[in-house]
Amino acid sequence: MSHEVITETTVGLLDGVSVAVGNVWERDYADAEGTRRAGMTARLAWTDMTGAEHWEVAGAGTLLSLGGSHWRVVAVDKAEGEPGRVTLRREAAADA
Repeated sequence: MSHEVITETTVGLLDGVSVAVGNVWERDYADAEGTRRAGMTARLAWTDMTGAEHWEVAGAGTLLSLGGSHWRVVAVDKAEGEPGRVTLRREAAADA
């Protein structure tokens, strides 16, 4: 499975979809099963193939559908004085 890391205030490319990462800090969010959690999160923003804009506050366990693929947030971390980063893993179709 493929892993990608996107640093805060930058844009990463996940299966042809540009994904921007910002606003990394601790707050509540929902994981892929809809369970409310508290932890380190990032705001992810992207535009799909139809031109529709999307954003999500994501933390560990969040599942995103991007460009026909599914990506799970593995970790969101931030060291003091440094930009945060999001680690995502491409999920196999059966895992999503």
